[in-house]
Amino acid sequence: MNKMTWKSLLFSCILFLGAINAVLCSSFIECPDVSKANVLTLDLEKHKSATVGSTTLDFRLPESGLFHQPISCIVITDLSTDGSGGDVSIIFGGIGSRTVEINIVSQLLKGLDYRVQIYSEN
Repeated sequence: MNKMTWKSLLFSCILFLGAINAVLCSSFIECPDVSKANVLTLDLEKHKSATVGSTTLDFRLPESGLFHQPISCIVITDLSTDGSGGDVSIIFGGIGSRTVEINIVSQLLKGLDYRVQIYSEN
C-alpha cells in the first residue's frame, strides 16, 4: 500500500470514528493534521471491569520513558458494543509531546473496553 493510499485510509477511518463519536460520545480523536500521522507508534487495548459507581482508568503512555518522536495523533476507540463507554480526557502531554496521560471514567455500573492508538510523524 503506497503512502497516499495509507493516508487516505487513515483519514477515512478518522472521519468514520468522528461520526460515531458524535453519536456515542465515548471515543476520542485528536488529530490536528492527518498528514503527520505517518507511523502507528502504539496500538493497545485497555479493559477494566465494572465496579459499584463509576469505573476509572488512569494510565500513562508509554508506561515509562518517552516515545522517540512527538505524538501527532491520538485515537481512543470505545470497543463496547452497546455504546456504554465513558468520558475520555487527556490529563497531561498529548499532541506535540512524547508522552500522554489519559483518564477514562465509565458510566455508572459499567466497565471500560477501549483501544488506544498513538501516531507520530516519522
